Amino acid sequence: MKSTTPILSLFFLLLSLLLFANCRSSKQNSRESKIQIWSRIPASELKQSRDSLPKKFVAYYLNEEALRDQLKLDSTKMTAVIELPLSDSSFAQFSVMEIQVMSPALAAKYPKFKTYEGFAVNSSTNRVRIDFNDKNFHAYFMTSNGEHFITPVDGDEKNYYMVFKKEDSPFPKLPFEEGKK
Repeated sequence: MKSTTPILSLFFLLLSLLLFANCRSSKQNSRESKIQIWSRIPASELKQSRDSLPKKFVAYYLNEEALRDQLKLDSTKMTAVIELPLSDSSFAQFSVMEIQVMSPALAAKYPKFKTYEGFAVNSSTNRVRIDFNDKNFHAYFMTSNGEHFITPVDGDEKNYYMVFKKEDSPFPKLPFEEGKK
């Protein structure tokens, strides 16, 4: 009987540690989920030249560090589910995974440069491509409702972004797009 007592004690100690770690992890995850990543801001706060703004857009402040934290992936977590704003002021959840577009040597030299691709959680036909570098974030959506962009606002407004449909872009079509409607 005495030989099983240390084993049982060790078992209960390990079980207690696992439960404690899980409880801490749950509290941390609930704190992280309460962090506001995208905050809508009035367009009047943007100092960008009006002729370089889309015809219709929604402006947001992005908590970049919180979004980077959500996008951290490891061998136990191959995809991340993130929420991104759409041009109609709604939000959609996307399941994204990091993709390698740079050589390993270049990626090691620029560790903050990340590229992701994914799809909407509720519709695998709605796709997204994302890039994050040391200065800002970009996203391109292909949805049943058209093409959408999230781009940084030019100027001193760090972390200010605009979300708009492709047809509302202030930029002329590229030569290879001339024949497209």
